[in-house]
Amino acid sequence: MKPVLAAAVAALVLAPAEAALAGSSCGSGDSPSTPSTSDSGSSSSDDSIGSSAATSSSAPACVDETDIVGYRRCIKYGKWGSHGNTPLFVVELGTAMRTFASPLGEATGKLSHDQESFTYRVVGTPSGPDASPESALVTTARFGFGLPRGFYIAAEGELGGLVRSSTRAEMTSTGMYGAPTVTPGGSLVFGALGVLGVRGDSRLGTFGVEVAGGVRSITYRYDSQYLACVDSTTQGVSSPILEARARAAFWLSPFVNVGATAGASVIDRAWMAGVNLGFVTQAFGGLRD
Repeated sequence: MKPVLAAAVAALVLAPAEAALAGSSCGSGDSPSTPSTSDSGSSSSDDSIGSSAATSSSAPACVDETDIVGYRRCIKYGKWGSHGNTPLFVVELGTAMRTFASPLGEATGKLSHDQESFTYRVVGTPSGPDASPESALVTTARFGFGLPRGFYIAAEGELGGLVRSSTRAEMTSTGMYGAPTVTPGGSLVFGALGVLGVRGDSRLGTFGVEVAGGVRSITYRYDSQYLACVDSTTQGVSSPILEARARAAFWLSPFVNVGATAGASVIDRAWMAGVNLGFVTQAFGGLRD
């Protein structure tokens, strides 16, 4: 009896196992191939990602060596030195003090009061080491553009008036009631110059030297009074300008600076000094790369 029971138990245990083996062998042509293909694709994808990451990591990263705005290269608009095709234009507005010998010399003129005509004579500052110069305060404007290697050219204009003058006037004729009284009035100063210079860069700004040449025109006005009649007359004169100058400017921002200029004439004993506010189209005047 026991051998029979053992055989029955063995049959019950082995039958499911054989069925499972048979079932697995039936799908051996299809089912096992599917996970094999999927695993292969997954492995290929992983390899591709790893290869891409390796390629990406092999490119050198952009690293800035400074935190100063204008010198950084790794952020948009960070490098002020990238000027592209923008030309360098400069506009400056300022004020200056000038001293010079009067170009008036000696001149004569006529004036009228109450249908009477008179003559007068004016004399400018005498020449010589002890001569008192004319002094003018002018407003200046300059427009220029940069050239290669730090050179530049500019056109400069100035307009103002005399704040000190040693010219004198006197009447040379009389009328029915004597001679009019004539006194110097206000005077108008106008100048036009061309400038050629060269400049360099420093830690805080720029410095340079230049030569300026042009013409200065002065209109002297004289007021005359004869009894109750008041009149005025003018005398105009022009003279050449040729100056050597030194300049320096301090940057307030990449496109704005404040500067000072000093110079002396190579023709006479004239000199000038002034300050200005400048605006440029290239950051730091195009001198910083």
